Amino acid sequence: MNKTELRDTLKNSHRTFIEYIRGMTIDEFEFSHQTKWSAGQQLKHIVLCIYPVVQVFGMPNTLIKNKFGLTETNSLSYEKILTDYLEQLNIGGKAPSPYVPGVISENEKEELLNTLSKLIDQLNVEIERFTEKELDTLCIPHPLLKKISLREMLYNVIYHVKHHQNQTKNNLNYK
Repeated sequence: MNKTELRDTLKNSHRTFIEYIRGMTIDEFEFSHQTKWSAGQQLKHIVLCIYPVVQVFGMPNTLIKNKFGLTETNSLSYEKILTDYLEQLNIGGKAPSPYVPGVISENEKEELLNTLSKLIDQLNVEIERFTEKELDTLCIPHPLLKKISLREMLYNVIYHVKHHQNQTKNNLNYK
C-alpha cells in the first residue's frame, strides 16, 4: 500500500471499529465471557496500543533513526506482516502488561471512542510527512514482531483493530 492507501485504510478500519462499538448496548459493551476481554477492554487496548505509535510517528526523523535504527531489508507485505503477527499469537504471544486494560465501564465509552478517533486523525497527519522511502527504512519496535519498518507497523495497526473487532464479535456469541 502506498501512503494514500495506508491513510485511507487506517481511517476506514478504525472508523468501522468505532461505529461498531458505538452501536453497542451497555450490556454488550461490558459483557465478558470467562477471561475474554469485553468490548470496552478491546477498545481501551486499541487506544493503549495506538498511542505510542502516534508518539513515534510524531518524532523527528533523525530521532527515530537514532533511537530505533534503519531496516536492513525491504518492507514486508501486509499479508506477510499479518501472517507473522498471527504466528506470534499462536505460539503464545500476548499483549505486554502496559497494553492490558482493566475493567472498562459504559461511562468511559464515548471518551475512549473520541480519543481513538483523534489518535487516528493525528497518526494520519503524521504519516503524510514521511516519504515512501522513509516509511520503508525507518524502524519502530513492536512487542511481538520486534524491529519493523514504519510501513509494517501501519500494516499491523490496520490488522490489529480488525483482529480485536473480530474478538469482540466472537465474545458476544457467548451472550
